[in-house]
Amino acid sequence: MKNFMTELATASFMLQQRLELMSYSGIAQKAAFYLLIQARQSGKNVIKIPGSVSNWAMVMNVSRSSLHRELKKLEADGLISYAPPVVEIHDFDALQNVLSK
Repeated sequence: MKNFMTELATASFMLQQRLELMSYSGIAQKAAFYLLIQARQSGKNVIKIPGSVSNWAMVMNVSRSSLHRELKKLEADGLISYAPPVVEIHDFDALQNVLSK
């Protein structure tokens, strides 16, 4: 029963995160949300892209080219360093502020 409840809680948490990800309208917001969640879960500021940029774009329901363009803008602003297959977060607070735009 304990394992079942753990699995159920995990699935519920993942669905809640997915729903929140889809609630953001901007691609930069979706990328920022994803990066911040992954950083909190791993405790690291270097995030490995899930599979490829194309797969990551599919997870976020955006086009690959649009995601790439927004990541380059975030990099130009000094918030992240983007070198596939990893993204390094430089400014957590500024990335959090992207979510409120």
